[in-house]
Amino acid sequence: MSFTRTDKAELIDIIKETFNSLSEEISTKITDSVTKNIEQKIIEVFANYENKIAGLEKENNLLRNEIDTLEQDTRRNSIRIFGIPERDNEDTLTMMKSFLSDKLKLPQTANMIDRCHRIRSHNFIASSSNKSAPIIVKFSSYLAKDQINKSKKLLKGSGISISDDLTKKRYDLYREAVIKRFRHFN
Repeated sequence: MSFTRTDKAELIDIIKETFNSLSEEISTKITDSVTKNIEQKIIEVFANYENKIAGLEKENNLLRNEIDTLEQDTRRNSIRIFGIPERDNEDTLTMMKSFLSDKLKLPQTANMIDRCHRIRSHNFIASSSNKSAPIIVKFSSYLAKDQINKSKKLLKGSGISISDDLTKKRYDLYREAVIKRFRHFN
């Protein structure tokens, strides 16, 4: 069978169309397959990273709680005293010994205090407020601190208050609980 030029040209056109159609179909299938594989791999990678992030967040929270517990443990023998007026060139140790014996009626105050000082922070500026900066007192033992806690009822109505020395996290929780309680009763 012999083909004319026209037949050959038609045949070539048919072959080109078929080839182009098959080429597009194969290209589409390959693109779809590659796209699906890439999408699946991205999903797997993101899931893996999400799991790692969730694990790290959990570990971070556990470590933060452990640090808070350790920090609070270092404050076990400490209290904060609010409402004691500030004086120029004050000796807080002498003031606290006098305060414990005069106001709280504790006889042996000489060896009870390990350290004490006014708390100065960027949040508290005494000159802009009528309030005095609180004093933090670290006692030589937990028993000494316990004596203070038992005697603090003698301060009722004096404008002076005593509280445990809490970490920021625990203080915020305490404050939130107090606010909720007093809102509930008002």
